[in-house]
Amino acid sequence: MSLLSRRVIIGVLITGIIASTSTLIPLFFYLDKTEDRQDLAYASAQALAVEQQLTHYEQIAQQFASRSQIRQRLALYLDQQLALAQVQQETAARLAHAVDFIPTLVGVIRIAANGTEIARVAGESGTTSLLKQVNQSQLNLHRTDYINLSGHIYISVVAPIISLNNEIIGHDVLLFDQTEIIDILEYLNKFDATTEFSLLHLTRKVELHFSLTPIATAASTEFNANVRELINSEAVTVAHALVGQQPQLHSGVFHNLQHRHFYIPLSESNWGLWVTQPETSLREELLVELLWVSGIIFLIVAIG
Repeated sequence: MSLLSRRVIIGVLITGIIASTSTLIPLFFYLDKTEDRQDLAYASAQALAVEQQLTHYEQIAQQFASRSQIRQRLALYLDQQLALAQVQQETAARLAHAVDFIPTLVGVIRIAANGTEIARVAGESGTTSLLKQVNQSQLNLHRTDYINLSGHIYISVVAPIISLNNEIIGHDVLLFDQTEIIDILEYLNKFDATTEFSLLHLTRKVELHFSLTPIATAASTEFNANVRELINSEAVTVAHALVGQQPQLHSGVFHNLQHRHFYIPLSESNWGLWVTQPETSLREELLVELLWVSGIIFLIVAIG
């Protein structure tokens, strides 16, 4: 084979390798960005589902607060036309009938505008002894919040009781178990098992971390779900830089590993969904696919 022929063949091989590489490298970064956008869409869908569930809780609370007969009895009590014991008895009886239809309701607490407790009724997911642990000072009467009872987190939802004169005469505070929120995060989870979820309250610097730890059983894989409260956590600190009305993506070190963080603010709320995923799992998967394609292309070029 002449020197010219060898140079031509080497030139063709080098040209093939360069052309393949120049195609594969942009393809890798394109897939990486596409995955980011897709995962952000997944996280946004989960946040929307969580927000809809919280809205559903608010609607239930409003239905309790709008029950006309016990609302009128509360107004009569505040006008000193009805004794406290009587309004407490009648209110507790009617609320007890209503809570039976809501499986995840831990309980409802009705508080008059003067601060007097009118009723405290346990729901199907709660007990009277559990509800007795709630101190009025723990309750936020102005927004959807949470309460920590003996290390267990409950969602608290408040609805004002409005009189016929359009005055606030009290509040109903409903406590819900967080299992429905966990179910949403579990069943809508399109990420891998290493992904972590939290609800962040940036103003109060609180993180409610949802632990979805898979447990292999004989029949299926179940989740050992629990929620823990973290004050001034690392996630809250990072999310402060992502405050806004649009979903945000941030890459950074978390627990000494490179992670991708998705923060999706919930509309009309001080809460936001925080999703943390190790970046290495995605990168390694894309890199393996890239190496397979590269190997096949280089083999074809070499054979040629």
